[in-house]
Amino acid sequence: MLATVETINEVKTHPNADALDIVRVLGYECIVRRGVHVPGETVVFVQPDTILPADRGWAADLFKYTSKGRVKAARLRGEWSMGIILARREVEADLTARGIDWDALHPGDELGEVLGVVKYEPPLPKNLMAKGGLPFGIPKTDEERWQNLEELPFGATVDVTLKIDGSSFTAYCALPGHVAVTEPATGICSRSLELRIEEGFTNPWIEAARLTGVLEKLEGYCVANGVSLALRGEVYGVGCQTAAINPHSRLPRGVAFFAVWNIAEHHYEWPGSAHHYLRVCQALGLPTVDLIEEGVPLTQELIRRYGDELEALNGQPFEGVVVKGQGFSFKVMNKYYDSKK
Repeated sequence: MLATVETINEVKTHPNADALDIVRVLGYECIVRRGVHVPGETVVFVQPDTILPADRGWAADLFKYTSKGRVKAARLRGEWSMGIILARREVEADLTARGIDWDALHPGDELGEVLGVVKYEPPLPKNLMAKGGLPFGIPKTDEERWQNLEELPFGATVDVTLKIDGSSFTAYCALPGHVAVTEPATGICSRSLELRIEEGFTNPWIEAARLTGVLEKLEGYCVANGVSLALRGEVYGVGCQTAAINPHSRLPRGVAFFAVWNIAEHHYEWPGSAHHYLRVCQALGLPTVDLIEEGVPLTQELIRRYGDELEALNGQPFEGVVVKGQGFSFKVMNKYYDSKK
């Protein structure tokens, strides 16, 4: 989700500013000028972690509220604002010029491509030795923010794991009979690309694979169990998401795994399954992300604690957490971290 048509659910006055209101859209609260918006109004909501276009008139005045065009959490007069609200009058001319009729739009319609809004992608090394896109139908790693979910299964049993601010890492092994190969195929990937592994060349992904021996270990596991799996993780250390607030960017090279994708069956392995990531990593001696809470009920307080209240975990800033239950998962981004990165 980049920029979607949404309905304003609530408008309330900013407690610390006479000229500002706070509007609620989906699960987000955004700060706007007083008296501009009303409950029930249809607007365009630009999601956090997106980049505004530099060549559109409606975006020109918004850059001062962003970090080089990047939309992220900001605190204004003591209250949090996440995302940007665009009224009909601000974007209708742009939409009409591109053949979009405002009156034909419905809540949930995606307008990111039409408006030139793109997802923020952390910068990667220039030469990754890319081999191509993700193979065998392996999806990109991208947890949904909790605010974008229509319903949350409150009361369900969940685990809470640390979200590391690094770069997406995938190691896979695909077997004959599951995909079109004649012998076991292995490889490593960034978030959206498969990478070549060549002697004399290295990058953070290759370093992490070599340090852990993950490809050899995963191939042995898959062959022994007759499964084709992609082990998802986050590579970190010097050169990955360098920022003063990011504690993992100052560590030696490492990788921590957090999920397993079943290539043949096209689904994630959830808690209790034979190939859940904790079982696979324990069997192979591979590192996993920190498990912060295990087997706890999902509550609004749990979400509020990691998103709004805590500024640090174990004395360190943290990007957020991932909440995982049976058949579902979502991320809770920490507003303090996001606003300072």
